[in-house]
Amino acid sequence: MKKSVRRFDRRSRLIWVVSLCGLSILLGSTKEVLAILCENGKWTAIPIFGRTNTKPAAVVFNDNLHLFVTRNNSDRVFTAVFTPGDTDWRHAGFVSLSQNIRAGGNGPATAVVNNQLYLFIIDPTGRVLLNTLPSGVSPSPSNFTGWSEVPGGPFIATHEPSAAALGDELNLFVRGTDGGIYFTTLVGGVWSGEWKPVPGGGITTHGPSATFTDVDTNLYVYVRGTDAGLYENVRDTVGNWRGWRRIGTQIITDSPAAVGVFAGVISPQEGIEIATRIVGGGIAWQAIFPTSGRNFPPTEVFGDITATAGPAAVANNATAAIFGVFVPGANDRIFCSSV
Repeated sequence: MKKSVRRFDRRSRLIWVVSLCGLSILLGSTKEVLAILCENGKWTAIPIFGRTNTKPAAVVFNDNLHLFVTRNNSDRVFTAVFTPGDTDWRHAGFVSLSQNIRAGGNGPATAVVNNQLYLFIIDPTGRVLLNTLPSGVSPSPSNFTGWSEVPGGPFIATHEPSAAALGDELNLFVRGTDGGIYFTTLVGGVWSGEWKPVPGGGITTHGPSATFTDVDTNLYVYVRGTDAGLYENVRDTVGNWRGWRRIGTQIITDSPAAVGVFAGVISPQEGIEIATRIVGGGIAWQAIFPTSGRNFPPTEVFGDITATAGPAAVANNATAAIFGVFVPGANDRIFCSSV
């Protein structure tokens, strides 16, 4: 397949790229890490990572890149932390965070809120579990607080969760056993204690993806519909939901990945980047700009690797940066690239 990359105005100090099935990351002060570890425009296999056929998760926290993955042979969650001083993948090391916890064949989700890293998995029984890493401590597994169930149970979820954070609010989304999309909210460190269906009656075949933007501070949720289309629902700042609408005409095969690009990073417009796995394993992406209503149609990029799961996305909008991409690819190995 042809490789294509779409670039915006260089004066914005930002280069856009979309991942092949894995994880698209927009980094701030850790961009040097990706420049060293993930070669520009070329896919590199991560030599020390276990096999996985689920999408990884990543977040920038305390200026470090945290990478999480569920390993195929054990369903344990492993993590690696990369700092600006790392020179290759082998300096990071991958260690288990699972203790006796399994992820049930689903990938993890992560977000940062209230100066803490939150990590979420769904265990084999469908329970939604969380683990946290406080700020100001080393990222070793011993400093994670330990696994516990997200308040609001009993609730049974399937597929990968998705977390979106803005200010002191975190919203966690999952797919229920009925195919519906449900969420619970953490505000000021306190969980709402209940799982609510996203209004509009949407049904999805895979896990959801959620993100905020600061252009309107609305909450955007994306799913794969039963017709394999990409659907969007938006919650405004007073809590009203717009209802589900289909975005474009593309056919997607897995859960989408959405990431908000905040004000000051892309100029003149702020918006949302959405990556989706399409038929044949390629990745399509599109950009949505809420205030202007301009949408860029899906464009396949990095088609020289066949993805084995849907993409995930995360953004650090503190400064201009580069995208790093992590992909479950051939033989369920993890690959990375950057632009």
